[in-house]
Amino acid sequence: KADVNREIQNCYNAKEIMKYPLNVTFENLGPNVNSPYTDYYPFIPADESVLLYNTRRPEGGNLRNADGSYYASVYSSAVKDGAFTKARNIGSPVSNDKGNVEVIGLSASADRLLLYYDNPDGTGDIYLAELDKTKGYYKKPFRLDDNVNAMRGYEIAAAITADGNMLIFASNRAGGEGGVDLYRSNRLPTGKWSPPVNLGKEINTIYDEDFPSLSPDGKMLYFSSKGHA
Repeated sequence: KADVNREIQNCYNAKEIMKYPLNVTFENLGPNVNSPYTDYYPFIPADESVLLYNTRRPEGGNLRNADGSYYASVYSSAVKDGAFTKARNIGSPVSNDKGNVEVIGLSASADRLLLYYDNPDGTGDIYLAELDKTKGYYKKPFRLDDNVNAMRGYEIAAAITADGNMLIFASNRAGGEGGVDLYRSNRLPTGKWSPPVNLGKEINTIYDEDFPSLSPDGKMLYFSSKGHA
């Protein structure tokens, strides 16, 4: 009965939202970015100079599943003269051929890359790769400590402030409001991360809250939800 009532409320919500349509257009990014395979989770820095995203195409690795899907790899496409250039695999040391590697967050200046590794080296954990600004590539990613990566549960998506000192991430760990919740963790003077704090009932519901994204100044949080209107 609760599920039926929720679906009815969703219909009411949709009617209200459709009264105030947004004037937007959608443009396919074309063959330089997209492929016949799955391309998803795009991220851009504040200066819009590059596009980072995930793709499951043959160049990304060997077959993983019986359904024929390929490993996920991280691709980048630089912007030149207002257009996206031919995307390429971000390469080592971020990508590998041992399993799925996905970009799940990017700082405003693109100097910090948040990654999700689903492979024998890091199953379901968040890693951080920092940009070597002098050489122009990301250093070897390192796993965030156990305060962020719980022993039980999955950390699915994350966002990091421009100064790299606060992390907002999604997790289905025990003790939350229900489903997937958003948590905050601060970088300590030691370089470790503080025990995460649930963002509370203003943000989290008994359903899933996911995919946090922070504005460049860190004052606005965007996220997806199955519980809010």
